[in-house]
Amino acid sequence: MKNSLVLLVLLGFVLLSGCCALPGTGGGGTNQTQLQEEVEIETEPFSAHTGLVEAKEAMLTYASDAVLISVYGVAESDGKSVQWEYTFNSMQNGKSYTVTIPGKFVRELPYSFMDALGENWMDSTDASSQCHTPGEYSLEMVEGSPVWTVSFERNVCEASSSASPR
Repeated sequence: MKNSLVLLVLLGFVLLSGCCALPGTGGGGTNQTQLQEEVEIETEPFSAHTGLVEAKEAMLTYASDAVLISVYGVAESDGKSVQWEYTFNSMQNGKSYTVTIPGKFVRELPYSFMDALGENWMDSTDASSQCHTPGEYSLEMVEGSPVWTVSFERNVCEASSSASPR
């Protein structure tokens, strides 16, 4: 009987410890994914150019020489997303950094040998007017020009300020 009582108490303790968590223990609390989802729910969709200022501000902490090499987001057909990722290269640090806006989350990555986008690239809303589709919006240099690639299911559209969509 005494063994059964001890076993029952231990079993109850194990079950309760899985349901309850103390702050800072990592169990039962809000994780990074939940926080990111909450930020997305509270954020109005915005264009890629709109979040760039905040991304550049976040980069100053990591690399003052950083140059933008790519932009990525899952956007609606109007070219606006609740979250954009901006990837920068730093020659000085020999690293790449991806900044997620909103939230200014920064991931450090190996250096990426990609050309800088410069300052005069088409905004995601302009790319959407050429592609007319929601989906994954990705901006990178292609043959010396910044080009948006918009992918949705099996459809792929490329948009740039110097060409009609492909």
